[in-house]
Amino acid sequence: MHRIARPVGVGKTFAGVGILRSARAEDFAFYDIRTLSRALMNPQTRDAALERALSTYRLMLDDVGSTYLKVDGFLESLFEEILIHREQTPCETIITSNLTISQLASVVGLRVADRLAGGWAVLHELPGESLRRRGA
Repeated sequence: MHRIARPVGVGKTFAGVGILRSARAEDFAFYDIRTLSRALMNPQTRDAALERALSTYRLMLDDVGSTYLKVDGFLESLFEEILIHREQTPCETIITSNLTISQLASVVGLRVADRLAGGWAVLHELPGESLRRRGA
């Protein structure tokens, strides 16, 4: 897993998409975490979204921590299921976040944050100021 972190506007999504495209693999999925959360909470789209997140070889979850997961709630459980499965399967996961692990713990729960900090993760910290404000 690649975890691309911190601060706002430094190009985390751009870097993650670059990793996605670098292998030129056809089996990939990109989800903004808010979009995935909505799909997982909707009974009509849940199974397809969960299957895609579990089965695709290369998965990017963008802006993790930008949506609230109720501690021990259904959505947190599904997100943890995705991470557990992907940790145990030979696949690639790319996660971007503006939050530190301790900040993530308060948003996505301690168990999920601990998985994101685990040994299977390669952390890429992107320093600097927002590229969106460059030249403004």
